[in-house]
Amino acid sequence: MIIKKKLIKQNEERKKENLIGKVFSKRITRKKFLVDSLILSLGGLFLGNCKSSNNVKKDKRIIVIGAGISGLAAAYTLNNAGYEVIVLEARNRIGGRIKTINFNGFKMDAGASWIHGTTNNPLYAFTQENNITTIATYADPSYLYDVDGSEITYDDWKEVEKNLEYLCDKAYDYPEKSLEEVSDIVEHQLSLSDRMRRLYYGAVRTEYEIPDGGDGKELSSIVLISNDSFPGDNVLFPDGMEKVTAALAKGLDIRLNRFVTKINYESDSIEIFYTDSSNVKDKISPYSNGDFSSLSNEKMVKADIVIVTLPVGVLKRNIVRFVPELPSYKVEAIERITTGSMNKVFLYFEKSFWPDDGYFFEYFKEDYENMMVFESFSTMGIKNILLAFLAGKQSRMAEKEDIPTVKELVMNELKSMFGTSIPEPKDIYKTSWYTDPFALGSYPHIPPGSNLSFADKIAEPIDNRVFFVGDSTTSDYLSTAHGAYISGISAANKIINL
Repeated sequence: MIIKKKLIKQNEERKKENLIGKVFSKRITRKKFLVDSLILSLGGLFLGNCKSSNNVKKDKRIIVIGAGISGLAAAYTLNNAGYEVIVLEARNRIGGRIKTINFNGFKMDAGASWIHGTTNNPLYAFTQENNITTIATYADPSYLYDVDGSEITYDDWKEVEKNLEYLCDKAYDYPEKSLEEVSDIVEHQLSLSDRMRRLYYGAVRTEYEIPDGGDGKELSSIVLISNDSFPGDNVLFPDGMEKVTAALAKGLDIRLNRFVTKINYESDSIEIFYTDSSNVKDKISPYSNGDFSSLSNEKMVKADIVIVTLPVGVLKRNIVRFVPELPSYKVEAIERITTGSMNKVFLYFEKSFWPDDGYFFEYFKEDYENMMVFESFSTMGIKNILLAFLAGKQSRMAEKEDIPTVKELVMNELKSMFGTSIPEPKDIYKTSWYTDPFALGSYPHIPPGSNLSFADKIAEPIDNRVFFVGDSTTSDYLSTAHGAYISGISAANKIINL
């Protein structure tokens, strides 16, 4: 998820007025950050530091399905408490949707990359305890460009912010409608000029649709009034977010390339069936359900407790069979949470051509439904890389296209902002999370007509034997790395306190 607040750099008065993120600071005040209650709900144990006083092995074997941040957090906590823990991971690496790549000598996060808020954030506390370097990133200054290539003025953006504030307020009146529907209602009420209408819809695109990984018709209006962050800075990882998962994984029994096909929890011992991932990964698609019932080379391991960290996109496709079938309330909850599509396109240039002090760059074109957001890493000392964020239909389309086509798509946007004479990138890398067989989406969001309570229903354990964790299992921090981390710690502490 990308930062949901940004302002253009126009003049020094903006800093004096301290208007950065005005709309979003208002949203934050609407949600209490009950950290003390959270810690109490986790059994009174300090998050991420739950070591057993005597480190005696407990008599229960626990299988964790998935070595993403939620599974690793759960396994880390239980291992420290003395339990026998085995992690089965379908990929040939740990991290799940945290994936750090080496892009022309620089560490870039192809998946999750931010910690959203550092104050009282348990995940940020873990990074500090483990001496993992982070760097604060800000929305200001950002550069926004109009259709004629000129910078959008500060006064114009103040007007856009005012309209967004009104939009957020009206969302309370239409919780069952889509973001697109409420945006249209507000636009009609405001009677905007053609230019301000374009800026308004462009801002909806960049401030809500892209960060939430969907087009307006795919998202509930709830995204306007919910907040999943902690207070404080948003931080990135100059050495890659893989540092976090590596610290959590240290000393754990992690078995890679194990794709779980069935979880049988009807007897005293839970039976987890799995096969080599190479047997199934080419059969999994977001467009069809796979049939793995005929696999003859399945292996099985038994456990007393299983922790399921499967992304909601995988759960929705019934790729992993549960015996007996999941309770109807949980099946409904899984159906009522949607998986989003947000992809990244990294571009490496021989020389930068964008303002060195800028964090984000956006082009407010007529076709605002296909806007994208560009992030620069210049303020982190990386001068040659730009990152484009694509979401929704545009993101899914880009996954199907080859690199030259995607490069042309992204470069046309850059040329509209910086002129046709800008250089071509020397290298390009695109992500494909929607068609990734072990993700089937970037991160979850709430579709129209649904609500956040379904995330909590996904999280409910079955008979305190089958636990569910991940970024789709928390109504407070849906779709965030810290939400996934907290869910893993929470499940582990519940098991410890059984």
